[in-house]
Amino acid sequence: MATHTHDTETFDTGQVEGDTADQTSAVTLEAETAGSPNNHHEGVVPYRRVGRNAQRRSAVHSLPEAGVSLGVARYIIVKKFTSGTKLERFELRRYRWVQSLIFTVQEINQNLNLLPNISLGFEIYDSCNAEARALKGIIFQLSGKKEQLIPNYCCREPNHLLAIVGDVSSQVSIQMARILGLYHFPQVDKGGAIVIMDTDYYLGEGNGQLSSPSHYMKMPIDPTPNFKQEIDEFLDLAVSEGITSDTVKAHLTVTYGASAVVLSNKRIFPSFLRIYPNDRFVSLGLANLVSHFGWTWVGIVAEETDYGGYGSQMLKEELAKLGICIAFFETVSTVYSEKRIKQTTAVIKESTANGIVMFFFQYNMYSLIEEIARQNITGKIWVASEPWSLTTMLTENNCFKVLNGTIIFAIRRGNMVGFKQFLFNLLPSAHPDDMFIHTFWEYAFGCKWMYVNQNLLENQTLTDRKQFCTAKEDLTKLDIPFFDASSFRYTYNVHIAVNVVAHALQNLIDCRMGSGPFENASCTTLGHFMPWQLLHYVKNVHFKAQNGDDIFFDSNGDPPAVYDLLLWHINRDETSQYLDIGCFDFNAKEVLTFNKTAFILTAGEIKFPHSACSESCSPGYRKVIREGQPACCFDCIACSSGEISNQTDSNDCFRCTSAYWPNEQRDDCIQKRTDFLSFNEPLGTTMAALSIFAAFIPAAILFIFIKNKNTPIVKANNRELSYLLLFALILCFLCSLLFIGQPTTITCFLRQVVFGISFALCVSCVLAKTMMVIIAFRATIPNSNLRQWVGPKLPNAVVFTCTLLQVVICCAWLASSPPFPEHNMTSQNGIIILECNEGSNVAFWILLSYMGVLAIASFAMAFLARNLPDSFNEAKFITFSMLVFLSVWLSFIPAYLSTKGKFVVAVEIFAIISSSAGLLTCIFIPKCIIILLRPESNSRDYLMNRGNNRK
Repeated sequence: MATHTHDTETFDTGQVEGDTADQTSAVTLEAETAGSPNNHHEGVVPYRRVGRNAQRRSAVHSLPEAGVSLGVARYIIVKKFTSGTKLERFELRRYRWVQSLIFTVQEINQNLNLLPNISLGFEIYDSCNAEARALKGIIFQLSGKKEQLIPNYCCREPNHLLAIVGDVSSQVSIQMARILGLYHFPQVDKGGAIVIMDTDYYLGEGNGQLSSPSHYMKMPIDPTPNFKQEIDEFLDLAVSEGITSDTVKAHLTVTYGASAVVLSNKRIFPSFLRIYPNDRFVSLGLANLVSHFGWTWVGIVAEETDYGGYGSQMLKEELAKLGICIAFFETVSTVYSEKRIKQTTAVIKESTANGIVMFFFQYNMYSLIEEIARQNITGKIWVASEPWSLTTMLTENNCFKVLNGTIIFAIRRGNMVGFKQFLFNLLPSAHPDDMFIHTFWEYAFGCKWMYVNQNLLENQTLTDRKQFCTAKEDLTKLDIPFFDASSFRYTYNVHIAVNVVAHALQNLIDCRMGSGPFENASCTTLGHFMPWQLLHYVKNVHFKAQNGDDIFFDSNGDPPAVYDLLLWHINRDETSQYLDIGCFDFNAKEVLTFNKTAFILTAGEIKFPHSACSESCSPGYRKVIREGQPACCFDCIACSSGEISNQTDSNDCFRCTSAYWPNEQRDDCIQKRTDFLSFNEPLGTTMAALSIFAAFIPAAILFIFIKNKNTPIVKANNRELSYLLLFALILCFLCSLLFIGQPTTITCFLRQVVFGISFALCVSCVLAKTMMVIIAFRATIPNSNLRQWVGPKLPNAVVFTCTLLQVVICCAWLASSPPFPEHNMTSQNGIIILECNEGSNVAFWILLSYMGVLAIASFAMAFLARNLPDSFNEAKFITFSMLVFLSVWLSFIPAYLSTKGKFVVAVEIFAIISSSAGLLTCIFIPKCIIILLRPESNSRDYLMNRGNNRK
């Protein structure tokens, strides 16, 4: 970007006249062109320099000339082959990029606050998207010779190249950067690069290195073919051995170029800077967008280029970090192959993945989308990388309707005040030196210019159809994307790229000695600075664009990563539009934001399908990955008893704490309910009532016995033992009440002890009565020694001794391991059983065993004495009572061991009541019947006569 002190500048193709009053210089565009009468040669094409007004012209400084090499011009004419047909189209978008450069230079030259009294100029060259052409243009700018390129020599004076803007292609930009960045020349990219350098310094250093054997050595032969053959053989061997795949091999054999990510490597490209974000942010954003939609099963389709290969690889890495699985990964060759197109289409159609991410440039996707439309594959949502935001193909072909709802990552849109009006002023009369103005006019209005050498028949046909251009057509009445401010994306980047250089120069000019960034706080001056000095200012540039965008570079030379999210939507009237639905700003607190007013997905509008290999496991279930399938393909298994999962797609279930239990859905832990045999519940109430009622029966019988104590039936078999047995039965019935109600320390301490001692007393009395029956019979035998045992001493001693042994057992139990209340959380699911821990199960079973020994002894003795000829013989009744007693407690053992919770207590109460009732019924009910119902039988004579009759 420069000023000149001369009015005209001469090139090999001829002299371009300048406006002496406006102090102009030549601006050239090197391009291979077609379709315009002014474009019959390949070479330099003049553009008018944009200058300052007359009031500022007197103070112009002499600056190095700025050659601004833009990749924007390289696709103005695009040739495309489809199905054997040669198509040629004029790319309005690329032409707008050229106009953006011209507009920005004009804007800067008219800005009184930016580079005052300094005029900027430019030259434009076409790289044709070819590295060789780009390098040829660079050498031309450096040497000043177009027809004969002379490396390391400058034929044009003065030739102080300042900046190069370009190219759009990363591949071309990399080749430019390798040459122009050798000596840390700052390079800024708009979708290409701006290279800041001093020509003389570059030529001197470059010539020195090229001529020095310490830097370069000439090789006798070109080793490239041999290297290629060795690499191919090695890769073929790797594929045959199964070490790699054909797809990986295809990426490994790429011979040149790289993804834009490599340009962030400051070791390789220390002076490269760019206006659009690193490609890795696209992959990161796509992965986060897929995650935002809740998709876990997506397909990837990429073109078989560096862009598609590296971009899709980065996307797969980011998806893996988010736990998203790849349903399929297909690559499509840029060379048309019907077989591969149909194969990829079949994979897409058969896949269960409804979300598909595409890494394609627009001109490489046409054949695939045509086939998808032909097979009518619907129900898919496509997410596309940023090149799709540049295409108009979606709106120009009906087959692209299958892509309705496609979400596109787009370079941020920028507002350029006055640029739209600037485009409306693109008139042939106002820009006669513009080599593309006539082609633009023909494309915009669908007309043809009439030329003198044109075929007369063709002229006649055009005249009949009224398709001649008149130059009086009105651009403001056109509704074409060329004027659509919403599509100013790369156009805006061109605008920013030029402003970056301008602001860096302004900062260089504003430097004050003593506070400069260089050695000894020094500054540099215009026309005498080194490239690395300007590089410092470019790296540290920081300014606000007109629309408020913050423009700066990070340590890798990358700008803030900001993307627009577009939704391509077909309306009900068959028109289509791009809806701005959100934004990805990787520097903001909220990275992803949506425009809710535009992002409306209602009935009749776009519906986003769910994309998952397996439906999510709801809470209460856990995932079990299907064998041999990706992690996103799984079955849902219900959590086991006692476990919950409270998250969707939980990998594991976990147990609740001991005081909690899963709810029915097993997605939350709820507090366990406490349970015990309560007096308030039916079972507890029934048991308590039955115990109390049963206790009244032996009490009533005791009352009857006391009232009839002198009758023979009461006096027989030791009256005092009968009283004691009835009292013991009362205790046995009542002790069951200690088992009902919430366990406490006192009740737990007493209940088994009272139960054991009461029953020991009861069974001891029965044993004593049985012994007395046998002794009484044996004592009637003459000279029997048992007569001395007749009387109350022996039975009392037996009862006391047997009961005392049970008391000793209970005391030892209480002293060593006393029972205590506890919360049993394991015996029943979801319930905390309030129960008494027996302390020592051994002691408990010893207590029961002792009772069993007494009962068996009583049963054996009674069984032996059952047929003794005595009217007062109770042996039969005692035998039946002991049989009932033993049957109850033998049944109790398995029931007790197999029952859980409060029913353990209920079983023991039932055994207590049943065994006590058996003793009471078998021993005392027959006597009560005689006393109450058959008093005539309750006499000594009657009983003696019955005894004699038995004999």
